[in-house]
Amino acid sequence: MQIIVPHDKGQQEAIHRLDEAVDRLLTSQHSGVRISDGRKNWEGSTMNLSARIGTGFVNILVAAKLLVEDRQVVVDCDLPPFVRQFVPEDKIRTGVDTRIRELLES
Repeated sequence: MQIIVPHDKGQQEAIHRLDEAVDRLLTSQHSGVRISDGRKNWEGSTMNLSARIGTGFVNILVAAKLLVEDRQVVVDCDLPPFVRQFVPEDKIRTGVDTRIRELLES
């Protein structure tokens, strides 16, 4: 699934903000959600990100690539097919878009 999130931060500032925000996201506690095995690395202006996300008895591996450009972030994320059976794709898109915008503002 690809999501394009526009921004006005410029490439370097967006990279800096996303890098710090993802570090905080991977190391902080979240109400009712477990995040483990978080991994992040950069290849140029592309962040490769993966983590296991769990709630209750469900534990899924989520992977994404975030290509940071001057005026937009292009997010390519891989979700297990069964996730889309429970959560509509438009809701996932909206959630990712909102979260990326929040991370860029933090």
